[in-house]
Amino acid sequence: MLPARFFEEGSRIQEASMFDSTTRSVPARSWGLLLGAPSWVVASIGLAASGVLPRVPILVAVWIGGSIAAWVAIYRSSAPFRRALDQVDLRIVIALHLIRAPIGALFLWEHARGRLDETFAYRAGIGDIAIGVLAIAAMALYRRRALVRAWSFAGIADLLLAVATAQFLVLVRHDPLLIDAFSRLPYPLLPALIVPVMILAHLLVLARTRR
Repeated sequence: MLPARFFEEGSRIQEASMFDSTTRSVPARSWGLLLGAPSWVVASIGLAASGVLPRVPILVAVWIGGSIAAWVAIYRSSAPFRRALDQVDLRIVIALHLIRAPIGALFLWEHARGRLDETFAYRAGIGDIAIGVLAIAAMALYRRRALVRAWSFAGIADLLLAVATAQFLVLVRHDPLLIDAFSRLPYPLLPALIVPVMILAHLLVLARTRR
């Protein structure tokens, strides 16, 4: 008969081995990415709340471009991160763009009140409403890859047009209405957080419908 202590020791060794293998199955880099996403969101909100964007408008393009480049690089280089995003229902990714319809309506409403430049309000507002409404159709027809890809390309073009228009009005025309608008929340959140997330969501849709 083997002593009871032998079985207890064996059980502890087995539990330790299982814990070690479980820990190794989640690479340290994956934990870093899990922490990196909320950290980036917090940093984006902090940037928007700091009031620096209206004073340094060029930072808008730098932040948007840098954020998108960083997350695309992570998606391409990290297999666990890529697998996690590729397992998300595509309709959920598309549904993120539903928020663009009320944002577009806000632009038009602010212009009607005389608080937003007409050029920006119409270019960004109408496009956002259209893409937001069409997101409903894209969710319903998500298996029609050609249609969903066309919607995503149109959505990216709309966002780039809105950013370019805002940059032109602020940097070249020094439009007081737009500068004032982006000096108060929630407007700074758009370039700091919403635009990068929307473009990244479109890129994810394009990547997944290409395969």
